Amino acid sequence: EEVVSGLAGELEDTLFIITADHGHIDTEAASFKDYPQLCECLVRWPSLEPRALNFFVKDDKKEFFVQEFNRLFGDRFILMPMEEVIERKLMGTKTPHKEFRGMLGNYLAVATGDLSIYFTDECWLSMHGSLTEDEMLIPLIIFANNRPNTRVDLVEVREEEIPELHRMQVESFMPLYEKYHDAGSPAIEPIERIRRRFAIKNRKYYFIMKDGARVGAINIGHNDPDEKKVAYISPLFVLPQFQNRGIGYAAIMKAFDMLPEVSCWKLETILQEKGNCHLYEKCGFLRIGEEKPVNDVMTLIDYERKL
Repeated sequence: EEVVSGLAGELEDTLFIITADHGHIDTEAASFKDYPQLCECLVRWPSLEPRALNFFVKDDKKEFFVQEFNRLFGDRFILMPMEEVIERKLMGTKTPHKEFRGMLGNYLAVATGDLSIYFTDECWLSMHGSLTEDEMLIPLIIFANNRPNTRVDLVEVREEEIPELHRMQVESFMPLYEKYHDAGSPAIEPIERIRRRFAIKNRKYYFIMKDGARVGAINIGHNDPDEKKVAYISPLFVLPQFQNRGIGYAAIMKAFDMLPEVSCWKLETILQEKGNCHLYEKCGFLRIGEEKPVNDVMTLIDYERKL
């Protein structure tokens, strides 16, 4: 849901179709190895699925196996001879492969309840492969995001516009500051620090413009004036009322176009803000380095995009 929600916020004029190859059901787990009286009846271990197990039973153990399996699991599994499975076409209606019959064994146990029987050491919280409604029905979600395409422009900030830039930065970062109370938050950064950053010759502030309105800002450039191949993004923000519209993504793409000589982009973000991490990863950034705890609830991480 988190991934779909993020995509819906970034992609516009898009029809989303979400489905799967099968359903799923939460199950309890049992290990076949815990029933040695059944294990001794087998020629080899079963295969297929924990919700649909095929058994290769020794000829002289068939009667005992059927009775014992039904005694133990008959309330949550149906045990069928393989001839019945083939007759009922549970494996499909087409002409079977020549090796098909030899792969099936002589019994198939099909789950009707919430139990999965595992024949390996691993088990899962949920499973599929049987004939319950939740497993057989395939989920299908369709919805349309009909907003017009996001088109943004980056307009260089002038010195006299720094107070407006500062106001927008405070408004954009204040929800994060109220959440994490970090001393280095841009929400409490004094305007004098923005003026000092503005004066750095090899870095520039740009307003993010959408339909003629200032909806955010981005600062990009080089920390080392002699290293033109490496650039940084810090800060990047979008006003709260314009967030989740793909504006941040579009602004980053514009920044890439403005500095085509850059082969390595760097930025820093909050680990706990999954939406931000998803945005940067969508833009091609990869997480690098070690985590940098700020306080008990906030951790900073570094991202890098190399061309």
